[in-house]
Amino acid sequence: MKVTVLGPNLSSKHQAVAQFHVHKTGCADILRGFTRDERTQSSDWEVAKRADVAEHYYGRSAGGFFEEGGGLDRYPSYEKFLDDMSYEFHFAPCVKELK
Repeated sequence: MKVTVLGPNLSSKHQAVAQFHVHKTGCADILRGFTRDERTQSSDWEVAKRADVAEHYYGRSAGGFFEEGGGLDRYPSYEKFLDDMSYEFHFAPCVKELK
């Protein structure tokens, strides 16, 4: 699915929900609910699952959060790390089929 990710510098209204907002590319809510400035901070990606979105922002080299085989104690695997980082993202109803 092609998604549009908005963020991180969103209005306080959007930031109260999540750092990033994920919508299906072309979703009317993007034009209706976000300012022009917020829309210019968007990226479009082809993803198969929610963890793919987190990986774009927090990939294997992102700030040392996780290193293969020696990650933080609470992240026993790279996949668990990505799953845990998904709290930073609000997945809109238009992308509900992403698991």
